[in-house]
This record gives sequence, C-alpha cells and structure tokens, in this order.
Amino acid sequence: MHGHPQLILDRLERVRPERGAPAVHTPLAQVQMAAWHVDGDGEPVLAAHALGPAAPAGRKPPVHEPLGVGETWGPAGGTTWLHASGTVPEASPGVLELVLDLSRKDHSAGGQCEGPVHRADGGVVEGPRPRGGPVRLRGPGAPGDLPAGGGSFELDVEAAANPLVLGPPPGFLWPLITLSGQDHRTPTAGLSRPRGTFCDDPRVVAAGTVVAPVPIIVFFTALQRYFFRGMESGGLKA
Repeated sequence: MHGHPQLILDRLERVRPERGAPAVHTPLAQVQMAAWHVDGDGEPVLAAHALGPAAPAGRKPPVHEPLGVGETWGPAGGTTWLHASGTVPEASPGVLELVLDLSRKDHSAGGQCEGPVHRADGGVVEGPRPRGGPVRLRGPGAPGDLPAGGGSFELDVEAAANPLVLGPPPGFLWPLITLSGQDHRTPTAGLSRPRGTFCDDPRVVAAGTVVAPVPIIVFFTALQRYFFRGMESGGLKA
C-alpha cells in the first residue's frame, strides 16, 4: 500500500471539528449573550466598572448589546465584556459546562482571544487559558455556587482580542505599512487582509488569487512585442 501520512492527518483534522467536537458536549439549554465594547472608554476597565450598576467618575456606564452566535464581538487589540446568562434543567446529570467559543484558531497557543470569567459579584471563576475551553459549572473543579437556584447562571467574560503576532508574509509587509488605506493597496497586498486570527475566508482569497493576475496578463499581452524587441536589441553584439 502507498503511504500518505499527510493525507491521513488532513482527514483527521477535518473529521475532528465536524464529528468529534460536537459529540463531546450535549446541548441542554440556549445561552443569551450580550456584549459591551470598551472602545473609546479607555482601558483597562475594572470588573467593578463592567459589572457594577454605576461607573467611576469620568467613565461611561457599560451598555451591553445583544450578541448572536457567529457575530463579530470585537476588533483586534480591543476588549469586550461578554455577558452570558441562561437556565439549565435541574435534573441534568453529570458534569455541566458552558461552551464559549471565541473563534480561537488551532495554529498556535495563546496570543489570541482569551479572558477571565467573572461572577456577577466580580469574583473570578476561571482565569485566561492559552487554549481556551469550556467553563465548568458543575462537577470536579467547578465552583460550588454555580448554577444558582432554579438552574440559572450569569457569567461575564473579559474577552481580549489580541492581534495576530504571526503577521503577513515578509514580501507584503512594506506595502501594508506604506499603503495605509485599503482602497490604495495592490491586490496581492490586499489578499493578506482576509487571513488572520479572527477572520479566515478561503473563498475570498481564492477569488482574489484568480483576479489579481488579470491586469498583469492584459498588460503583458498588449505590450509583449516591446518587451521582446528590447530583449533582442540588448542581446545583440557587434
């Protein structure tokens, strides 16, 4: 038999999130999410400010907006306080965990989206972890007061959207620095935008890869006779 280890690894990498990960947790209840973007209010923001009813002097009070599954929750380099609330059946057996997926990628540990989890009174339930993971509400290692009476719970996450340290390819670094506006970037430099920690759209990259060479092909086809004429004249010797 022919050995194709990389092909096998690629298949396992595809099967793991599609079939393996959904089988780890059984959905018991829906979670309501709300987000408060700290943009323009200065950082850092204390937990007493984000969770309390009144803001310190000179600071804006937190205003949480509804956040749906799959929606963008914050820009790179910013902080967003996420409020999660819900109610689980009291008769649910076994370990109870709250699955919070902040769109972390598996290409590296840490340096991405992470943040501590707080109770409503400001107490820390769990600190930031490099690879993230679910928050245990009941079972070994879980706080004794979660969930509360009636199966309800409320948690707040100080989510930090750390910028991607890996950065663009070296050949595109100078164009990205000199061309600040997105409207002035070349197609090849612009193709690095849809690839990052919190955004990965291979369809846009594939479409841009097909479209980017079109101006070059048209330009060369129209002026190729001048290119070859210059090469021929420069290559002749007396």
